[in-house]
Amino acid sequence: MPVLLTVAQKIGMKILIEPTRAMYGVILFDSGKKYYIKDVNFNLNLSASTSLAKNKAATSFFLEKFGYQVPEFTMVYSDEKCARTQSNDTLQEGLDYSRRIGFPVILKPNNMSQGSFVFKVNDESEYFSFLSEIFTYCDTAQIQKFYSGNDYRIVVLDRRVLSAYQRIPFHVIGDGDSSISELICKKQRLFVQSGRDTKLIDTDTRLAHKILQQGLSLESIPAPNERVILQDISNLSAGGETIELTDEIHPSFVKLALLIARDMNLTLCGIDIITNDITQQNDGQYTVIEVNSAPGLDNYAYQGAVQESYVESLYREVLLYIRNSYS
Repeated sequence: MPVLLTVAQKIGMKILIEPTRAMYGVILFDSGKKYYIKDVNFNLNLSASTSLAKNKAATSFFLEKFGYQVPEFTMVYSDEKCARTQSNDTLQEGLDYSRRIGFPVILKPNNMSQGSFVFKVNDESEYFSFLSEIFTYCDTAQIQKFYSGNDYRIVVLDRRVLSAYQRIPFHVIGDGDSSISELICKKQRLFVQSGRDTKLIDTDTRLAHKILQQGLSLESIPAPNERVILQDISNLSAGGETIELTDEIHPSFVKLALLIARDMNLTLCGIDIITNDITQQNDGQYTVIEVNSAPGLDNYAYQGAVQESYVESLYREVLLYIRNSYS
């Protein structure tokens, strides 16, 4: 929580951090009131709304009922859960569904965040392989139709857009001398130097598949300025990067994001949308992929002093909201 503490000090707010893992903190107000936070969760959302946002299927259900464009999807359960609940949402049913809507499809755990175990599946072999990985950690997965377009996140705080950006998948750019493995290490060092805590793992199954699909290996040496995409997903936790669009987002997408936050009953949230361009008029051709009830605010910190200042301004807005609302 270094940025949080820095900003709190600048605006005269006292925060006490539990030192064991530095995950929990409490804001101490002069009135004697105390306000608890956890990591990137600022405790601004009601527990039921937070729980709902973590359940991707339930979120899609309600958003569709409210008239929003959401992914076409179905659920699939592990063999053990199917037996326990007498469900027909088996791996075979999921495969039949994937065949009907056509590969590629997106596989994701139903209740995990930060892009954990989200896979773009191109064929039946990958389907079973990736589901096996997901079911190592949970017993419920969602199969989503794949939607082409650009990936955007819009962060909302109390009926206004706090930030908006496009997310770019993890990639490296060749220099003609370094292997892909070496380029990953160089990017990791840059992240560390700039304070970004993303850990790039070159043994990630998704990364290995993406490299193989391009006929490459970790030892391959890209040509100078050659861009090699290493992930299908664009989550920042998986090495993705951002293009800042807060000042350019079209008012129609601002309205859309504010309505979604309202209808999900979330004070602070990140809304992930696939569409062509959020700087242009919303023509209804969009898909709400997820709603995150605890969006990170430090997604820009690795891009230099200007962006570091911008990140501080985001934390400042959240802390001032907490002070004004709860002190």
